[in-house]
Amino acid sequence: MAGKRKGRQLKKGDHMTLEMDIRRLHHNINEESNYKVQIQGLPTMYVTGSGPSQVKAGLRKIVKKPDMITSIERVTKAEVKKAFRLKAMDKEEDNGDE
Repeated sequence: MAGKRKGRQLKKGDHMTLEMDIRRLHHNINEESNYKVQIQGLPTMYVTGSGPSQVKAGLRKIVKKPDMITSIERVTKAEVKKAFRLKAMDKEEDNGDE
């Protein structure tokens, strides 16, 4: 009875399966962020992407001249919501003024 333990002991290959499980969980986590994109001649846009390089690569496919992209900066969800709320309020105020 001294040789038996209640808990399961790790075998030789078990640490590899644990590493694979951790990697699989890490890949399932959504790592996308919001980015504020400014392009010459267009209003400020908010784009979701995994990184600024991915956002810029996507914009290069859309915009004819990549030089038109002036800035890409990471913003929080709260900043995006605030910007959209301000846009909505400005539009309502403009409609009331006319």
